Amino acid sequence: MKFGKSPLLPGKGWDSVQACLLHIVGYKNLIVNVEKLCREPSDSDHLQHEDMLLKVSV
Repeated sequence: MKFGKSPLLPGKGWDSVQACLLHIVGYKNLIVNVEKLCREPSDSDHLQHEDMLLKVSV
């Protein structure tokens, strides 16, 4: 995602805002995916699901 130049935030200031927005969106996507994973019933035969849960809980 690339934003145009902003007259209010010249130079690197706009780049910092853009980086912050991308981090916020990435964090929101992470939370959505973690919540989705946590709603799935646990199944000890599904090793990939168990591995993902272990990574999230650490």
